[in-house]
Amino acid sequence: MANEEVNLPSAGSSVFHEERTNFKINLLKNPNYFGTFPGLGKVVKKINYNTTYEELACLGLNPGTGFGAEGTLEAVIQIKLPNGYDSGPCGEGSTEWVRFYVEDGTTWTDLGTAGVSVYNLAGSTFPVSYAVSVDLPHLKKFCTVENVLNVRAILSWEFEPPANQPNFIPVWGNAINARVQIAPALFEEVAIASLVGSGLVKIDPAVEPSLDLTKTLPAKAVQPLSFTDLKAMYANSNVPAHRYGFLEATQISSASLEKGVAAADAVKGLKASSTNLMIGADLAAILGAIEETEGDTTFEQLTCAGYNPQTRTLEAVISIKLNSGFSGGLCTAGSYEYVSFFAYFGGVWNALGTAQVNVHDLSSITPGNPVNYAVIRLSNLTSEICETLTAVPLRAILSWQTVPTGPGFIPIWGNVYDTHVQPQINAVTEGEGARLLRVGDVGVIGIQSSVNFALFGDYLANPTGVAEDCNNADDSPFGGTIGIEGAFTLNPAGTFNPVTGNVLAGAHPVIYQAYITPPVGPRFQLLNNFGIGVFPVSAPITNPEVVITQQALLPYGPVSGGLPGALYYTYYESADGQLANPRVVAWFAAGGLPEGNYTIEIDGYAWDGALYQPMAPVSKTFYVYNGYVPGGNAPQPTLGLLSAADCGNITVGDIITGDYSVADEFFGIVTVALTPLSLGGTPIAMPTVYLSGANSGPDAVVYDGTNTFGTSGTFTIYTGNYDPNKDPKNNKQPNQTPLPPCGYTIQLTAWDRALVNTTCSGHEGQEAVGFCLVAPTIS
Repeated sequence: MANEEVNLPSAGSSVFHEERTNFKINLLKNPNYFGTFPGLGKVVKKINYNTTYEELACLGLNPGTGFGAEGTLEAVIQIKLPNGYDSGPCGEGSTEWVRFYVEDGTTWTDLGTAGVSVYNLAGSTFPVSYAVSVDLPHLKKFCTVENVLNVRAILSWEFEPPANQPNFIPVWGNAINARVQIAPALFEEVAIASLVGSGLVKIDPAVEPSLDLTKTLPAKAVQPLSFTDLKAMYANSNVPAHRYGFLEATQISSASLEKGVAAADAVKGLKASSTNLMIGADLAAILGAIEETEGDTTFEQLTCAGYNPQTRTLEAVISIKLNSGFSGGLCTAGSYEYVSFFAYFGGVWNALGTAQVNVHDLSSITPGNPVNYAVIRLSNLTSEICETLTAVPLRAILSWQTVPTGPGFIPIWGNVYDTHVQPQINAVTEGEGARLLRVGDVGVIGIQSSVNFALFGDYLANPTGVAEDCNNADDSPFGGTIGIEGAFTLNPAGTFNPVTGNVLAGAHPVIYQAYITPPVGPRFQLLNNFGIGVFPVSAPITNPEVVITQQALLPYGPVSGGLPGALYYTYYESADGQLANPRVVAWFAAGGLPEGNYTIEIDGYAWDGALYQPMAPVSKTFYVYNGYVPGGNAPQPTLGLLSAADCGNITVGDIITGDYSVADEFFGIVTVALTPLSLGGTPIAMPTVYLSGANSGPDAVVYDGTNTFGTSGTFTIYTGNYDPNKDPKNNKQPNQTPLPPCGYTIQLTAWDRALVNTTCSGHEGQEAVGFCLVAPTIS
C-alpha cells in the first residue's frame, strides 16, 4: 500500500473565508453543517477533505531499537496560506490535530493524537512545515520475519479526530496511509524461553530442566557484509556495483594513496583473496560510476521535513522504494540513511544536527509500495518575538551511507529537500530569567483556580490545546509523582563537555533550587536525584542522547545571599546548543500526601563573573489528589443485579436489570460492559449495556461539571434477539444475536479525573457481578 490519500481531497482554488472563520460556531449549531456527521443535522455547505489551508504531506516510522523500545510514528503538516488560522503568533492561533492508527490484521488500532499550534504568518514563504509524532508500541518479531505494517494518519484543523474512527472524515485536512517496518527484536534482550518457543534455538530435553530459560544469550555485534559478500548477493539483481560497493569505494578514495596501494600489495599472490574492495578494475569502474551519479533517488527519497516549535523536534520522512540495495536483510547490519538539517537565519545557514535510521533489504517492498522511515532530531532552531515572527528556510539533506558535510552538500544517493518552518515564539519578558512550562503533562496556562462552585479555590487542570498536553483534563487534580518542567534564559556558552554533556571544570552553568509549599506547614526543598536526557552538541549521531543523573550539589561558585552548605540543581542547557528533553527541573513525589493546593517555586541563579546572582523566582499552584480514600484511593463503585441474585440464573431472552453507583471527589467516567467471552473458539457477540443517565454513548456516564461527587442509576441488558433501542422505527423484528447459555460477568470500570504520575490517566476502580444464562425450560 503506497503513501496515498484515503480519499482524494477537494483542495479547490478559493479561500473559504466565512466557513473557516465561523467553523466552530457552525459545528456547535449543527454538527452536520459541513456534511461530515450524517444524521446530526442538515448539510448546509458540504466540505470535506479540504486541503486549501493545510495538508498532511507524509508519514513514516523511526523504528527505534531493542526488544521493548517504542518506535516513533511521525507526520509532517504543510501550512499553505498566510491567513486562516485564527490569529497571529501573539494570539492563541489554532490547532492542527493528527490522529494515528496502525493496522493489526484487519483492525485499525488507535495510537492517539498529536497536535501543533499554528498561526497566521504574514510575510512568510509557504508552505510552512510542522512535525508531529506519537509512539508506536508494537510487538517486535525476530529478524527472520519482516514486520511491515500499515499505518494511517488523519489531519483535522481545530477538531480533534474522534478516537477509534479510522474512517473519520475531516472538514479541513486529509488522511494518508503508509507502510512501515517495526525494528526486529535483539537476541541479547530476549529470554532463552522465547527463542526456544520461536524455534530459533533448540535445547536437548534432557538438559533443559537444568537451565534458567529466563536468562538471555550473549550476542556478538553484527558486522557489515563485505564487498565480496555483497557482490555475490546482488549478482543476479539490478543493484549496480557503485551502489553495493559505494561505502568501501568512498572510504578507499578518501584514505591516503599509500594506504590503498599497501593494502593491495599485502594480498598479492595469496591463495585466499581479500573480501574487501581493492585498487584495481572493480574500484576504477565503481569510482567512475560514482563520479557520474548525483542526487540519485532510485533507491530512497526524502519526501518531507518539518519542525515542531513546541516540542523542539525536527523530523523527516524517507521513502525506501526498492527491495534490495541496502546491504542485506534484517539479520545483517544493513546500511544507514543520514539526514542533516540546516536552517537559514542570522544571514547564514546554521547546522542543526544529523539523524540516522538503519535500513535493510525488504522483500515486502514492491513497485509503488514503498516502506517509509522517519528520523527525528532535537533542536532549538531559533526564536523570534511574536510581533515579527516569520518562517525561516529549512534544508534537509538525505545521504545514504555518508554524512552530509554542509548545507551545500550534494548526495550521491539521496536528495535535498527545502521547505520553511516556524521558529519558536520568544515569550520571555524583559528581565525574566526563568519560566515554568508544565506541571505533570499540562502547560501552566491550563492550571487555574476552578470556577466550579463545588471545586472553588482548587487549582485544577483544563485543556490547553497545546501539543503533548493532557487535553483530556477537565477540572483535573494531580496525583502520584509529578514532573515539573521549566527553562532559563541566561544560559552561558562553553559550560558543558560537547560529547558527554557534563559540566566542564571551572564552568558556571545556571543553578537553581526547587521548593514545595504544602497546604499546611512550612515549605521544603526538593533534593531527590533523577535522570534527565541531555543532547550534547557533538554527541555521536548513533547515540545523540546522554542520560545524566540530576543531583542537588554545592554551587560551582559563591552565591549572593546563599546559605552555607545549601544545595542546588544544575540546568543542563547552554547557549551554544546543548539541550535537555524533556526540560524537567524537578520531580515532586506527591503520592500519599494530603490533598490540597501545593505550590512549586523555582529559584534560579546566574553567574555574573564573580557571584551567582538570583533571578526572580517563578511559581505555580496546583491541586494534589491521590484518590478517594473510602474507595482505597480510587473511585468507589457498587454494582448489583435487580432481576436476579448475584451469580443467579437468568433465562435466555430475559431482560437483565441492575443498579450501579460511583462515589468520588473528582468523578471522571464510569462504563459498564459484559466481559468479552468466546465459546468454542468463536467470540460471542455481546449486547449493549444501557445505563440510565448515560451522557457519552449508551454505556457511559462522564463528568459534566455537576457530578464531581459521583453518579448512580440503573442498567439494562437485552439477552434475546431483540433490542428496542436498536429499533428506531419500532418494527419489533429480531435485530441482534441472542446470548447463548453460559456464565457471564458484568464489569463496571470507573476513573477519577486526576492526572496521575505525569500521565493523562486517573485512578481506576472496578466492580463486577456474574450471572448464569440458562436455556428456557421446555415443558
